[in-house]
Amino acid sequence: MRKIGFWLVFLLLCGGCNKAPRTVVSFHVDGAWREAKVTLTSPDSVYCLTLDSTRSAMLVLPSEVKGGYGSLNYGRLCVPVYIEAGKDFDLALQFEGRYAVPYFTGEGARKNEYLNQDWVRKFKPDFRVDEASFLQILQEQEQRQSRFLDSMLFEESFRTLESRRLHYAVYAFLPLYPSYHTYYVQDNGYKPSSAFYEKVKTEIREESELMSLPEYQAAWIGKITALAGQDKPGYEVGQCLETQLKCIEETVTEPLLKEFLTDHFMTGYVKNYGMAGFKDIETVYRNKVNHPEKRKAFSELCGEWSKLETGCISPEFRYADLNGKMVALSDFAGKYVFIQIWASWCEPCREELPHWKELAWQFEGTDICFVSISCDWDKAAWRRTVKEEQLPGIQLYADRDSGFLKAYMVRNIPRFILIDREGRIIDSGMSRPSASRTLKILYTLAGIEDLP
Repeated sequence: MRKIGFWLVFLLLCGGCNKAPRTVVSFHVDGAWREAKVTLTSPDSVYCLTLDSTRSAMLVLPSEVKGGYGSLNYGRLCVPVYIEAGKDFDLALQFEGRYAVPYFTGEGARKNEYLNQDWVRKFKPDFRVDEASFLQILQEQEQRQSRFLDSMLFEESFRTLESRRLHYAVYAFLPLYPSYHTYYVQDNGYKPSSAFYEKVKTEIREESELMSLPEYQAAWIGKITALAGQDKPGYEVGQCLETQLKCIEETVTEPLLKEFLTDHFMTGYVKNYGMAGFKDIETVYRNKVNHPEKRKAFSELCGEWSKLETGCISPEFRYADLNGKMVALSDFAGKYVFIQIWASWCEPCREELPHWKELAWQFEGTDICFVSISCDWDKAAWRRTVKEEQLPGIQLYADRDSGFLKAYMVRNIPRFILIDREGRIIDSGMSRPSASRTLKILYTLAGIEDLP
């Protein structure tokens, strides 16, 4: 009996030794308080945390959790973290005025403190400099971060992985240079050199083991955007997507990366523009993306946009004008309605205003009503801009919980919508007033073809 008992205890001890270590993540909020969703994202899962009365939460990760880079998210605030099996850490989020500062303790704190160094996380290069100077800035920043990483004396496996993450954290800015440089220096004649595009190709390359890293994903999104837009200024968004998909096919060989990029660009297109302008978009997506959850999400997104297709009855709006009078879409029955959704703080919106005014004056006295719906948070700023710009047409102010904007899935502004005499949608993603296509469409509307 003693022998049996001894072996039973021995086996239990061995079983305990072989059990994978658990990992405990604790979270606490200090200072300013607001209700917000709290989640922990690991390389392969997303966990929801519930704060108790002390604004604290604790999560015991399963033994099979995949370690690596992740994030702890509090509302819109994202704190990068590194998860290691058996290495607990506590994150205290200290709000100091408008800013939140993360403080880590515990066995897993050291790498997390490193990841949250401000100068590492918040690097932003100067896009105003010339190409050669910009490349020099990126190179020097990567070298500076590599020296700092080496000084931390982490184990070699982490240093190797982190050096690749740092590379993409820095060089994700590279493909952004053409558009940002043009914007900051107001040089519409700037054209990147062929050497610049070669640099984009060589610095951002396929490394399948990094597929879960946001920095790697962002770099590749930028690369495809830059290469697809090379020498193709001013083309329609549908053509833009076609070129991006073609670029993915010609540039990417790794299946997971190809699927990720395809989903990103096609989903982004539908979110912003709906399904118009791209023939058989759902079929094209299913032929390129096999992930069942992504397929389901894309199908649901297309289903929402199908309610906004040409010929569908438009969602209604009812907003106050400058005098406080409530104006509804149904008030314009029997007329065409050209709607712009904008805000005074939005630079692209302001750039369209001269073109909008020109069209409104050109079609004054016709059956086309020009309706501007502002989504400004500052009502006074809206009123001031309308007066300063002398905006023609109907000026309306949307409330902050706008059912009309939600129904049209407005995620970016400016947004333009064209509705027919019967309140049916002609185009839920109408081209901008500055586009030549817009004038042609307005001229061809029934009953006004004879305008000069």
